[in-house]
Amino acid sequence: MGRDDRRYLHQVRRALRGAGKQKKQVLAQVQASVSEYQEENPDCSYSDLVQRFGVPQQIAESYITEMDPKELLHDLRIRQRTFSVVCAGIILCLTMWLGYLTLSYHTVLTMFGGTVVAGEVTVEEVEDIGQYSYD
Repeated sequence: MGRDDRRYLHQVRRALRGAGKQKKQVLAQVQASVSEYQEENPDCSYSDLVQRFGVPQQIAESYITEMDPKELLHDLRIRQRTFSVVCAGIILCLTMWLGYLTLSYHTVLTMFGGTVVAGEVTVEEVEDIGQYSYD
């Protein structure tokens, strides 16, 4: 299998969303057709494959139109659940981080009696001993 064949099949695989038996069957059919075409035309290019089989997005569109509605709804529900779980995880992490910051701030306030000094400058007056001249 040539580089153009692998590129075409990779793009078809990326264009086909979801997981399932039907997707695997479509990929197997496309791969078999591409291999057969490549055997008949060993010097075929990527553009030859697109001209013969269509743009990878077209294959994905035809896969979706032929897909069983129950399987399509199942795939959509899985994506929706995954998105919800990821969002909940992010919110949980942010809440825990905010709690940690609040606890740390409260601990610092408690340690210093409710007052936090960000920086303090002390000026000391030094007696002139006479060793140095500033003239």
